[in-house]
Amino acid sequence: MIGVPDYTASDIRDEYRFPVEELSVRRYAEAAWDANPRYRYSGDTASIAVPPMFGCLAATLAGRSHSLEVLGFDVARSFHGEETILLYAPLIVGTTLTVTDATLRLPDVMGRRGGVMRRARRRSILADERGNVVGVVTRTLLEAADPLVSSVPTGDTRVFDDGLRVRTDPVVPDPIPARCAAPGRSLAEGRFGPITRADFVRYAVASADLTAIHYDENAARSRGYQTTFAMGMLSAALIGHMVTDWFSLDCPWRLSMRFSDQIWPGDVLVVSGEVVSADDEKVTVSSACSSDRGLATTALLEQWLPGATPPGPDDY
Repeated sequence: MIGVPDYTASDIRDEYRFPVEELSVRRYAEAAWDANPRYRYSGDTASIAVPPMFGCLAATLAGRSHSLEVLGFDVARSFHGEETILLYAPLIVGTTLTVTDATLRLPDVMGRRGGVMRRARRRSILADERGNVVGVVTRTLLEAADPLVSSVPTGDTRVFDDGLRVRTDPVVPDPIPARCAAPGRSLAEGRFGPITRADFVRYAVASADLTAIHYDENAARSRGYQTTFAMGMLSAALIGHMVTDWFSLDCPWRLSMRFSDQIWPGDVLVVSGEVVSADDEKVTVSSACSSDRGLATTALLEQWLPGATPPGPDDY
């Protein structure tokens, strides 16, 4: 884990507006395989729920100079190491957030499979229209000298382009309040797949992550990959989907993710979870998104109970 960086030393800063729009919420929910009507317009935009990971889109700059490029990184060869979203208050459809970014270059490290790995850390503070901080998003971004291939596709990826979806819904019909979760409880699994390139395109449109290696076969091969592969945040979106199937969350809560393997066309993903602990201050839930090869993404959900103090924006 990385200690708290000194963002005051950052010379790459930005401030911009991020509208929380109903159509954007709906597209994001569809990209996360979530057809729940809570993400659709029903006559009152204030009643539309916002998917847990949607706030991370505020830290994705569409059509702007990418902070990694300013640092000299090759965006097409960079990837997520970790991502965290902490919300102090719900995001409201129809409002506009002010996002303040700070990006730092971190010291290089040696990769697990050899070679130097470059690192950067970005913190995005989300403020509402009254100037109140409602959330903070942090992401650790990495770049290896050679294309990072954690695994290889397990089959002929050409057959996984029809865009059809098969999903097994959890057996729990209604989410429970997280504060009522009992330690040791295993949570209903969600199954998604086979994942197709159409899923990568859906997430690219919903998130404005238009890095071509995720949906353009020629671009992926030109960068040394065998085929296209999923954005790491697609697995994060699926975990967020299952979190709200399991629980009705109350702010403040934090979802922290670590990415460890690529997701290829044809993969079937399983999202599982277990309540780790629950006391008078906080409920903690571990979650994982796995393919047949093993773990792709691990996550930790924390919800603070009334009277407890969550981390502040400067604790990142």
